[in-house]
Amino acid sequence: MQVAARDHGLLINVTRGTTIRLLPPLVIDGQEVEMIVDGLRQTLEAL
Repeated sequence: MQVAARDHGLLINVTRGTTIRLLPPLVIDGQEVEMIVDGLRQTLEAL
């Protein structure tokens, strides 16, 4: 999952169980939030 997320521009950390830890920047705007949501959606669809 980490590789698929990286392919879609995301840095994540998969922990045990069903938890996915997102690593967003400290300062973020609405456009960047949309980019993260889109990347996560694409990652999950690719699995």
